[in-house]
Amino acid sequence: MTGGFRLKAGAALLAAVALMAGAAVAAEDYDQKFRDEFMRSCISGGGSYTVCQCTMQRIESGIAFEKFVTMQKAVKSDEKADQEVLDAWDKINADCLAVKKE
Repeated sequence: MTGGFRLKAGAALLAAVALMAGAAVAAEDYDQKFRDEFMRSCISGGGSYTVCQCTMQRIESGIAFEKFVTMQKAVKSDEKADQEVLDAWDKINADCLAVKKE
């Protein structure tokens, strides 16, 4: 199973990750500009504010920035991403999509 396939469970969240590929490469960490662009991309991709905010917070606390950038590149090129990052993404995705249902 490729990284791109596994990540497609949360379409809006994945769209934000893919759209952010250029911004993350230009950034050095999860700075405010990065957060703002992530939120804008996630919401414009169909995510609710609550789900997008949850995702951004959990990405920041659960995935090292360098690994997030690597994941973005893998998503954009439909290559396999690091399994540790995929597992973290799956958990973030499931947890934040569950928040939407509460």
